[in-house]
Amino acid sequence: MTKNSDSEVERALLTLGFLEREAQVYNACLVHGELTILEIARITSIKRTTLYGVLEQLTTKGMLRFFQKAAHRVYVAQDPAHIRKELELQFDQAKGRLAVYDEVSSILNTPYQYADGKPAVTVYRGQREIRRIGEQIISEAPKEICCVSTPDIFEHVLGADYVHDHIVPKRIEAKIAMRTVYVNDKINHENYLDNKELLRNVRIAPQQFSNPTYTAVYGNTVFILTSAVEAYGILIRSNDYAATMQNWFEVLWEASRPLGE
Repeated sequence: MTKNSDSEVERALLTLGFLEREAQVYNACLVHGELTILEIARITSIKRTTLYGVLEQLTTKGMLRFFQKAAHRVYVAQDPAHIRKELELQFDQAKGRLAVYDEVSSILNTPYQYADGKPAVTVYRGQREIRRIGEQIISEAPKEICCVSTPDIFEHVLGADYVHDHIVPKRIEAKIAMRTVYVNDKINHENYLDNKELLRNVRIAPQQFSNPTYTAVYGNTVFILTSAVEAYGILIRSNDYAATMQNWFEVLWEASRPLGE
């Protein structure tokens, strides 16, 4: 093969995603057949110390195979059709990553949006996204979360088993205390009771008070969870709004009665 032909092949390989040295080595093996490391180094002018890494990459990708011949390791190019198989695999992996990105993009955008200190509002749709933001809140490990809700809205949206077997134990492990004002006293699980071991302090709101959402406040963050019918989560990062909602909570806390009274 002429030098111009070599260049054309290598340019084509670069277009297909090969790195420059990978293209040189694969083309050398494609043209010359069985080659030792010393022969590949001579043909490509790549130093042997660098060549080892290139050969390992091409072998891992399935573009080259090797076998032992006497005292030497000999490399052979795989059928170029394997390039298509590798591209198809990368395409499938990329589609999978895009699907994952679509699921977590709102979570990724939350710290990005608030990075400059400006208020940020992020909306989460459906159980899967809302579960992810629940995990994020726990990972931030605030000392205390203050919330107002009905006793069962969280489990209706996220799933009872997920809440009681996953979220509650993780919160306790992270030593995150909860002060909760329930809109009514129809509590259907011991995890919602006033319990020091569960790091939860509970009160019941005045009878005339109504709040159809789960509203939680911690630090500079307010998290609002709508009913299972709507299944929306809204995360608001704002010092001023969080301070307003914290004051709202404290007034409601003082006006509410301890559980059992």
